[in-house]
Amino acid sequence: MRDIENRALGALLGLFTGDAFGAQTEFLTERRVRQEHPDGFKEMDSRPRYIGEAGMITDDSEMAIMLAQSIIAKKTVDIEDVRSGYLRWLDASPSDVGTTILGALRDGVMNSDSQANGALMRIAPIGIAGALADAKTTIAYSDLDCSITHVHPICRDVNRLWALAIAKTIREGLTAQQVYEYIAEIAPRITDEQVLLDTIDIAKREGPVACDGDNQGWVIIALHLSLYTLLHTASFEEGVIQITMRAGDTDTNAAIYGSLAGAVAGGAAIPSRWIEALRPIQCLERLLGADALDLKSLALSLVKGLLD
Repeated sequence: MRDIENRALGALLGLFTGDAFGAQTEFLTERRVRQEHPDGFKEMDSRPRYIGEAGMITDDSEMAIMLAQSIIAKKTVDIEDVRSGYLRWLDASPSDVGTTILGALRDGVMNSDSQANGALMRIAPIGIAGALADAKTTIAYSDLDCSITHVHPICRDVNRLWALAIAKTIREGLTAQQVYEYIAEIAPRITDEQVLLDTIDIAKREGPVACDGDNQGWVIIALHLSLYTLLHTASFEEGVIQITMRAGDTDTNAAIYGSLAGAVAGGAAIPSRWIEALRPIQCLERLLGADALDLKSLALSLVKGLLD
């Protein structure tokens, strides 16, 4: 497998495994998680989940799969085709849908105040495709997809940064420190949102104070936690575990971290036992049939298509 393909596979499998592993502590408090697991945990079936069973991916991965399929089919980000794919997914009765996404897709109501993380969680396919494109194209792709459900400038700008970082990492093989330095360097040219710029700076020194409060789905928390964890852990596995122990919106936070950390580490560095434990929820089986049953093979197929 080529290095670029290995890193791209890492981004997608990193999203899938982060999503499925993180779902074990979704909606819990960090205090409860640490009381029940003082030494942490390392397996997909370490504790019962609020939604789904051990190893099952969630809406984070499902939406990324729909996005990837559209990009492969159209050789670009065709906003109407992507939206159509998301609507097919919604019609297939997913087990969970974010409030901002549900309002935009089902009701056509865009919440201009929402700074939720639901567009960032699915961005990996744009980063993968962006590895073979220029920055201008990657930004345009990111903006188009984000605008389908999340219209706040902070959501748009975080997505731009994450897509560009994934793309450059896949293309050039950046280390975690190099990824952070790249994001910090380009951020002032991407955004004038001070909270975003401040968060990037703070993340090199410390993580979020809390991830399990009323604002747990805030995209700034996802960015902050992911960057801090990327810089301050020794492996992809350690990072996913640490994010999962923080509780809150853990499936999404771990999926977002996983998409970039997986690109840094490469597919070969993601725990094989986690990959083998991956399973679809029925929604994806309704959409893809037998292709949904082997998520590792599906990820490899999508990566090949996105890099074609």
